[in-house]
Amino acid sequence: MIIKQSRILIHSLICVVFLLTTCIFTACGIKTADTPPGTETPAQMQTPGTETPAQMQTPGSEKPVQMQTPAVPSQVKPGTKPDKPGKPPQEELRDTEEPYEQDTSAERILAQLPYYGNRNDCRMTAMQALAYAEAIRTADPWTDAEWFYPALMDVAGDGVPLLFLLWQGEYNLGYFLYGYENGSSHRIDCYDTLTVVLMDGEILLRDFMDESTYEDCDLIGFFRVSNGTAELVSDTLFRSQIVDYDADKSEYLYYINGDEVSRADYDRRYHELMPPESEIETLIGVRHTAYYPCGSFSELLSIEYSRDQAVQIFINYADCVR
Repeated sequence: MIIKQSRILIHSLICVVFLLTTCIFTACGIKTADTPPGTETPAQMQTPGTETPAQMQTPGSEKPVQMQTPAVPSQVKPGTKPDKPGKPPQEELRDTEEPYEQDTSAERILAQLPYYGNRNDCRMTAMQALAYAEAIRTADPWTDAEWFYPALMDVAGDGVPLLFLLWQGEYNLGYFLYGYENGSSHRIDCYDTLTVVLMDGEILLRDFMDESTYEDCDLIGFFRVSNGTAELVSDTLFRSQIVDYDADKSEYLYYINGDEVSRADYDRRYHELMPPESEIETLIGVRHTAYYPCGSFSELLSIEYSRDQAVQIFINYADCVR
């Protein structure tokens, strides 16, 4: 009997100590372990159905836990380094120049070529550019050409240029001249020195060949250039032949296009076709059987192109103006 009463007393003391401890922890804001059954405080004891609205939650209506990510400065762009703490991010540098328009890329390609005339007036079409590309690809110099120097010649000033193609081998230098007509290019037969001249109020392209041999021959041709092609206007062959050589005074026979003429008629006709005041600009000349660019074409040899590179320039231009 005494033992049973002692157990009841010890149990009561334990409960009193536990309740006092719970009250102290609750007052200090410390969460305790689950309250043993039968020892709930009045605040913890609620009859089912008496919960407050704040305590009543429908299953599944609990708020999800929100994940937080490290704060990233809103002004720092991906791929850039943020500035040091305490300093605002630097503003991105911007180019104040206007963007280069796509249609002006044809002008940039055209700038790679020497040009006689006004580049801004050039009206070379895609078909003409491709025809000139094919002309370069199939050009057949009389020697193995290593480098090609293409140029454009707008002699008429109508914006439709001829193709001038200078080529260089190991020991030789020569050129071809091409026009464009009916969708394809064609080679124009030229000789040596090309000069733009003004004859009787008309701008022409003069071709001159000087052959100094036992029989002196000068060949002078004039081309009327228009709309990308060249028409031969006249072709005059001057020839003087020595018949009696004398150290003091030799005798000659004079011919113009095969017809014998007097020395006076020979000289008069020659100077009519070669007046110095008629020359506007010489584009290609010959010195000691070697060709050399002149005037607007003096820059012709500044950039070397392989055959494929020269072809590609005109293909790129055609792609831009299609």
